[in-house]
Amino acid sequence: MLIRCLAVVLVILSVALTILGCSPNQKPYTLKLTEWKIAPTVSVATEELKSIAVVVADVAVKEADYPTSDWIEAVVPGTVLGNLVDNGIYDSLFEQDNDGMINVYFNDNLSKIPPEDFDHPWWYSTDFTIPSSEAGKRITLTFRGISYMGEIYVNGTKVI
Repeated sequence: MLIRCLAVVLVILSVALTILGCSPNQKPYTLKLTEWKIAPTVSVATEELKSIAVVVADVAVKEADYPTSDWIEAVVPGTVLGNLVDNGIYDSLFEQDNDGMINVYFNDNLSKIPPEDFDHPWWYSTDFTIPSSEAGKRITLTFRGISYMGEIYVNGTKVI
């Protein structure tokens, strides 16, 4: 069964999925969710991000079949800024360091990132499959840290 987990947050730190069986002696099935993607909830200042900005109604984005293939790959735990820098979104703004390399921390490179890109929450999305052997069992999503705020949706249903 393919499941879509979607979170609208400012920063997300860590997520794990645990499926618990009915038997107290049964070891729970655990899955670390690693294939995350992010997109801004509204249009932003950076041109490269405008094409993936989610400008449709939130109700559409929460559904399991909402397309996220164009969203930016993300690492969780991590921050939106860290993921954007890691994906080279701001490289064209940065001055090269003394070795001719792009270094976000060189000179005033960090100050060149438009703060407007972070004025609104961002969507985080991942898909995962629950093995058929775990069907019908209780599922526990464990968030080991959401900074600021978050709303969690599983296949279009708000769970947090």
